[in-house]
Amino acid sequence: MNRAKLYLIISLSVVIVFILIFKMNFSGDFESKDEREESIEVEGNRIRISDKIRNQLYITTQEVDWTSFSNTVLLNGEITVDPDSTQSIGTRLPGRIVQFKKKEGDWVKKGEVLIVLDSPEVAKLRSKYNASLSKFKSSEKNALRVKNLSSMKLASDQEVRNAITEAKNWEMELISDRESMRLMNINPSGSGTQIYFSSPMSGTLTHRLKAPGDIVSEHTNLAIISNLSQVWFEARVFEKDLSRIQLGRQAKIMINAYPNETWLGSVSFIGSGLDRENRSVAARITIPNKEGKLKLGLFGKAILGGEDESLEKAIFIPENSLLQIESNKGVFVALSDLEFEWRILGDESLQNIQNGKIPVLNGLKQGELIVTNGAFALKSLMLKSTFGDTD
Repeated sequence: MNRAKLYLIISLSVVIVFILIFKMNFSGDFESKDEREESIEVEGNRIRISDKIRNQLYITTQEVDWTSFSNTVLLNGEITVDPDSTQSIGTRLPGRIVQFKKKEGDWVKKGEVLIVLDSPEVAKLRSKYNASLSKFKSSEKNALRVKNLSSMKLASDQEVRNAITEAKNWEMELISDRESMRLMNINPSGSGTQIYFSSPMSGTLTHRLKAPGDIVSEHTNLAIISNLSQVWFEARVFEKDLSRIQLGRQAKIMINAYPNETWLGSVSFIGSGLDRENRSVAARITIPNKEGKLKLGLFGKAILGGEDESLEKAIFIPENSLLQIESNKGVFVALSDLEFEWRILGDESLQNIQNGKIPVLNGLKQGELIVTNGAFALKSLMLKSTFGDTD
């Protein structure tokens, strides 16, 4: 090989080596710069990102501040009656209703005759009672006669004991028959086959369960009397409102039938079991009903709290900024333009959404910046960096 070719080969080799070295150095600088632009650092509950990633996520923040609000709860429900203020009128005997002396909604005094029932069983019971009465009187006279004979040594002590025992047995039979007639509203000394049912309490005839002329069987309820001077407003409290309902809290009741009137009551009962289907708990508000306008079954709403109660303060956050990681709810707080902290919030009022905003009672400070847009993307980057890419 001549000298010119050798110099050419050496020159080409030097050029190739130089190009490779230059390419390697340039490539290393590029990758280092690219890595810096795509860097994500996660440490504990904090995440730091690069400018490029922040711009890609379109992250926006919002400063939080304390705001006063009225802690008002609205419940839908209906008017019902206290079962302890209600009594039923029923018959223990079959028969036919002859008369109802009152109509539904009428006021009834205690002891006032309300229903007349005709039953052929009355004659049988009265006949049995009269037979027991006759037997008792006869056995009582016989016991007295045997005692007198015994005093004259004309009757033995055993005969006396037998006569007294027979008289006591018939006395017990008579008492039993009289009590049976009393329970069935039958006058033992009366006549005919009619039974007169009186009201057991003063109140309103809320239900007529039968009508005149109806044939009824034994153990049938005929009417219901209720004391409506105080009624209940039965409602359901949803899970998100439970923290704002307390026993004794005052409520304003508005009934659909009386749109221009309101009643005041207080919470007297909060259920202990949650309905799994609609996630609610039974609640009861007791309301005075002196004028009697609140009829059973009327629908309305109860307002707990309002302008007349002291206002509460909370930091309101947009609904879309609240996230959940595992079992904790929280937000991302901006510590700087590129560093963010996952902040867990308390559960006291996080379900009380008002106009798309959620009151937060603890976990945030006045003036802090929370992430609004891009919060879900930060959550995804943090979880991916913590647990690794599962793809």
